[in-house]
Amino acid sequence: MIEDHELSQLFVSPNVLQGWADFFEQVVGFKLVTGNSYIHCIGPTNGVNAGLVKELWTLPSQIVTIVPGDKAKPIDHYEMLGERTVNIPPEQIIHLKYWTPRYANAQFLYGVSPITAGRRVVTKSNASYDASVSSFQNMGAYGILSPAGGEVQSLTEEQQEMLEQRFKKKTGPNNAGKPLISSVPLTWQQTGLSPVDMNIIESDKMDLRTICNIFHVPSLLFNDASNKTYSNTKEAGSAVYTNAVIPALVQFRESFNQFIRPKYQGKVFIDFDISAISELQEDMNMQVQALGPAWWITPNEKRIVMGYGADEENPLMDEYFVPAGVSPLSGTPPDDMVLEEVEKMLKIK
Repeated sequence: MIEDHELSQLFVSPNVLQGWADFFEQVVGFKLVTGNSYIHCIGPTNGVNAGLVKELWTLPSQIVTIVPGDKAKPIDHYEMLGERTVNIPPEQIIHLKYWTPRYANAQFLYGVSPITAGRRVVTKSNASYDASVSSFQNMGAYGILSPAGGEVQSLTEEQQEMLEQRFKKKTGPNNAGKPLISSVPLTWQQTGLSPVDMNIIESDKMDLRTICNIFHVPSLLFNDASNKTYSNTKEAGSAVYTNAVIPALVQFRESFNQFIRPKYQGKVFIDFDISAISELQEDMNMQVQALGPAWWITPNEKRIVMGYGADEENPLMDEYFVPAGVSPLSGTPPDDMVLEEVEKMLKIK
């Protein structure tokens, strides 16, 4: 770890308007919603510090267009549309995106949002909520209101409009329980199904689970108590980090390191620490228990597996420790059987 490096300040205040949490929320949010996230890296263009990163800004991905180049330079530049078009060279952009199967017309340069892949589920869920709201506003009324009686009676168009307006005025959530008085007998013919009959509530749960699956998060954390995939909320919280948060951090780490590598001659890289995340402590304890008896792995290799990095100061951390007495392998004396074999080979008696 490099103390007081100029890049360290970026992870506290990436720009003059945002802290790191606000900035990274935008980075991940744009990628989740649009499939793409563009980070504009700003720094000096001249002098000894030319090319170094001093500020990070998130560009609204919905107004960013990628202008393709040729095979030698796939991206010519980025265009940010607005009151005026701003051209940004690719050397100043970190582009995070999802994988895409599209290739024609340079579409492979863009990512495909999970919402795009699941747009039918989102549309169905929106329609379900619209139907529920409409049902509540109309007090569940789906049918035809008409005059009652043995003989067929027809209403004029004006009477139909008056009856409809009066019915709308006297119904709805603000008029629940109020009587509707009419001077003529009326009859009601049900023509639609209620939300319960249409299983809208159950359908909403399935839509919630599908959308959560699209984004790799457990629906249990979104008040879906009937989803028994995980035994408790703690396991579901651990799954969020494992399936969603950490992959997002890994992509950012790899993209950011690739961007800064030539600017700092490959001497600097960033990484993230998950040791303080309480939801992952149980997984770390299991990792410790698994690595403990593994004497064929050096302590430094165990440290690297757990994300702590190698201990360069203690040479014993690169030794193999055998179970007998937990001593370095290089210092283990040979047993009697080994000595007898050596004596036979050398013909010593």
